[in-house]
Amino acid sequence: MADQKNTYVKISGDQMEAMVYLTDPGEGKSYSKREIEALLSNYGVVMGIDEKAIDYVIENEIYYREVKVAEGIKPIDGTDGYYNYNFNRVINKKPDAKADGTIDYWNISSIEHVKKDQVIATYVPAVQGLNGFTVKGKSLMPKRAREVPPLKGKGFIKLDDNLTYVSQLDGKIEIQGDKIVISEIYEVTGDADISVGNIDFPGDVVIYGKVCSGITIKAGGSLTVNGNVESAIIDVGKDIIFRSGMQGSYKAKVKCGGNLTAKFIENAKVKAEGTIRAEVLMNTEIIYCEKLIVDGNKSVILGGKVRALQGVSAGNIGNEAEIATELSVGVSPDVYVRREILLKKIEKNEINIERINVGIKQFEELMAKDSRIRKDDPRKAQLIRAKIQDNVILSQDKAELGKVDAMIERGKNAYVRVSGYIYPGVTISTDARMVVTKSKEMGVEYVYVGDDIVKRPYTFK
Repeated sequence: MADQKNTYVKISGDQMEAMVYLTDPGEGKSYSKREIEALLSNYGVVMGIDEKAIDYVIENEIYYREVKVAEGIKPIDGTDGYYNYNFNRVINKKPDAKADGTIDYWNISSIEHVKKDQVIATYVPAVQGLNGFTVKGKSLMPKRAREVPPLKGKGFIKLDDNLTYVSQLDGKIEIQGDKIVISEIYEVTGDADISVGNIDFPGDVVIYGKVCSGITIKAGGSLTVNGNVESAIIDVGKDIIFRSGMQGSYKAKVKCGGNLTAKFIENAKVKAEGTIRAEVLMNTEIIYCEKLIVDGNKSVILGGKVRALQGVSAGNIGNEAEIATELSVGVSPDVYVRREILLKKIEKNEINIERINVGIKQFEELMAKDSRIRKDDPRKAQLIRAKIQDNVILSQDKAELGKVDAMIERGKNAYVRVSGYIYPGVTISTDARMVVTKSKEMGVEYVYVGDDIVKRPYTFK
């Protein structure tokens, strides 16, 4: 046994390391592993002992120097639960610089929207940590990991896995305090101006102020504007209401998938799939609408061009100055041209499909007679592919023809009705017929009867 006089173990202040100090045991003597372990035990070192370090000290006779032979393990803290969000929670309204150095204020992102069934967030559960210990065996506790409360709000649901949150609708998503809210209505409490930027939203849009010049608004639902609408570009899937009217400065363009109602429309280009109703229509081009109704105390259509499939009703049309005003009702000639094109395409396609059917039948007959012709012969497969493609085109053309025929039916007996005055200089056309008013008249109706436009008295009910 070696003489252990003047040997010792030094333990760090945090008790995470233990150093052994050995003196020379004398000639012919050495320390045993058991002696060093006993020495460590005498100093209270019971954990994290490095057996290889002890072996190294003994084999290399390392004396009069402190050598680390034990080390504690620090605790590993846990990880708190957290959410991975699948949408932009912070909208950047800073404008971008263009290549020419100018600043683009119009394409600033103003909203964040999500689709129905889109995953908006995924929860990652907390992971608890691991205990540590000192060389004296004292347990060291890690920081406890905390779970995060479930998401609160509306417009989304949590799936059965209790981790995944999905949107219940197409709409606007935003964080309101500690809640996530998905809604189909996008509201602008003030003006839609440069600070708001362009709007592109899948649901309904409500603007409580005005729409300023240069703004573009796209909405999959309806649009309601309480203030004036200036020279904006507007494309809406459903109805539009301009409570204070529109002054387009000959730059405004409006596309409406439903009905459009406005106090007035001036100097704009408009297309609506439904009815347009206003009190004043001035110097405006109505590219298309089902019906145009201009009524109210100041009811007048003055200047511009109008195309309405079923008809136009107005209080007054034109004025004493005989400003040129053009009204076209019924089906336009290009619709009939399109119908003829569709009929020819359908006939040609049906003939071609019949030829393909004959070719497929011939192949099947040959296959029955000649075993060398495979069922998957590429020539037959090519015919089948051509038939599928032609059937798709045929179905599309027939669907379009159905819409064209329905339009023609709705355009029958189209009219222009005036409860007040119609002035000289107003052009009224339907199909291939046209008349220009020569005198001021009151309470009249122009209708397409036979092959001519007929004027007759009309009293509004």
